Amino acid sequence: MIGVNDLVSERPINMIVDTYTQIINKIYTALPSTKIFIQSVLPVSDSFKCCGAGEINEEIIILNEKLKALASNNHLIYLDIHPHFLDCQGKLDKKYSKDGLHLLKYGYLVWKIMIEKYVNE
Repeated sequence: MIGVNDLVSERPINMIVDTYTQIINKIYTALPSTKIFIQSVLPVSDSFKCCGAGEINEEIIILNEKLKALASNNHLIYLDIHPHFLDCQGKLDKKYSKDGLHLLKYGYLVWKIMIEKYVNE
């Protein structure tokens, strides 16, 4: 998962998507039969003290739309797990994280459940 640290560092969204593209190309060059998944970036909550959660979450939504398009354009599987971690205010639900960014055990369990059917194919 790539994205939140880049956004916090004020890296432009298009640059983040370009980085994804470079990584995908390197993987396919080295290991052409590799099955690649692009996963949506998870939201943050107000407990994430680095910057405004609302602003970062707006950027995450835009980034996720671009990642979804990148996956579609490259015939890759896009795993949209972002909505499953939201609270009613559109932020990372507090039950998943203490610091507003890193998941707790229960958050990882939800993540596992969301992706395992794709990974185990």
